[in-house]
Amino acid sequence: MERALLEASISAGLESVSVCFNGTEDAGKIVEMGETEITVHGPSDRENILSSVFEEHPNGGDNWGRN
Repeated sequence: MERALLEASISAGLESVSVCFNGTEDAGKIVEMGETEITVHGPSDRENILSSVFEEHPNGGDNWGRN
């Protein structure tokens, strides 16, 4: 289902960020989506990774529902 959601988002013109989160068992894995490699991060990396994504993509943060 995640792959279908990502494909639909890209088709709608949204920019994808090549980061995703999952449980500790999948942390460090690389998932290939077309020509894009997506790094899987575990729960302990969540805050640091999200901070760096917000810094790299400052205009997209307005629509992410961050509190």
